[in-house]
Amino acid sequence: MYDVRGDVRLADLPVLTQLICNWPASVARGTLDLGNVKSIEVLAVSDIQISSLEAAAIPALRELILDGCDLGAVSNSPLILARLDLSSCRVKRQDLAALLRAPTLQELGIAGTPFWAEDLAPCGQLVSLRLENVDLDGDGLAVIAALPNLAELALVKVRGLEGRDLMLLKSSPKLKELTISGVPLDDEAVDALCEIRNVERINLGAWDLGGKPPEKLEKRPNVRIVW
Repeated sequence: MYDVRGDVRLADLPVLTQLICNWPASVARGTLDLGNVKSIEVLAVSDIQISSLEAAAIPALRELILDGCDLGAVSNSPLILARLDLSSCRVKRQDLAALLRAPTLQELGIAGTPFWAEDLAPCGQLVSLRLENVDLDGDGLAVIAALPNLAELALVKVRGLEGRDLMLLKSSPKLKELTISGVPLDDEAVDALCEIRNVERINLGAWDLGGKPPEKLEKRPNVRIVW
């Protein structure tokens, strides 16, 4: 593992397997040049510019965690990622879609980053999905509900959902745990949550329910309401 600050040219570190790169917010943003580092497996960087992501140059990359980054072009050849986390990043739609085409992607988190739910359709191996501070409507939730291997879904401060849209999750084939936080839940949402019997555990915020959870929801097995 190599911990650095500033401009980084990874071609100078040919046997690197993990990189944590933080750029101080008080100075100009650094630039990360991945070069041709075929050994790197984990890349976790914040507040930095990434010139490009080329699958041929980083074939071993399995975890990509970006926070406050500017992401350049992503190759059309899919990366072999298992985990992708994007928080407050600037990325073009075509480049995000290219990242999501990773056939091995199992864990995805997107927070405060431009996001189009229909681009999740190729994510057939996705097991865990966390969305925070993004736009999501019923059509987008339908795409998520159709993901064949999704077992964990967290919706935090998402915008655009209507209560009845949650009923779409009733058809999710493997969804076992649902977390909703920072999303006001009306009577239609409560009715939907009571009907989603395929989900084994539901985690909710009490204030999203107006501070007093409905009795019928409290009676539903395996509902956890956090104050």
